[in-house]
Amino acid sequence: MFKYVQYDKAQGQYTEYEFLPSTEDVKVNYFTADDIKVVSLEGEEEVINALIAEQPEVINCRELTLDEFLVKVEFSDQIKAIRRQVSNKIAARYSFADELAMRKRAEDDQKRVEYEAYVADCISMGKQLKEAVGYIK
Repeated sequence: MFKYVQYDKAQGQYTEYEFLPSTEDVKVNYFTADDIKVVSLEGEEEVINALIAEQPEVINCRELTLDEFLVKVEFSDQIKAIRRQVSNKIAARYSFADELAMRKRAEDDQKRVEYEAYVADCISMGKQLKEAVGYIK
């Protein structure tokens, strides 16, 4: 299961406080968008709750719903990186000009069918990467 938490980065006199890292039983995925700090936590609910409870109070952890999480991290560096991976994978095989040319071909043209299947595979890969970090739409 996933849980989502927004927190504040805090500066003490000698220490900078952030969300403590993963444990053996909880995977922590960090997201940054502007000054917003969010983590998705994957594991068993009891263990996730224990990790949240162990966080320094000064970082002010707040649980988010999935919908709130999706909005806050939609333009995060991490989700942008996944989108770039998908775009780069498509661009490695098809140039922009190739993509435009494919759209002009008949829908049943073999080259267009192959192109659309490849793009669908790339998009599926991106969706899997997003889901692996809790970005589930």
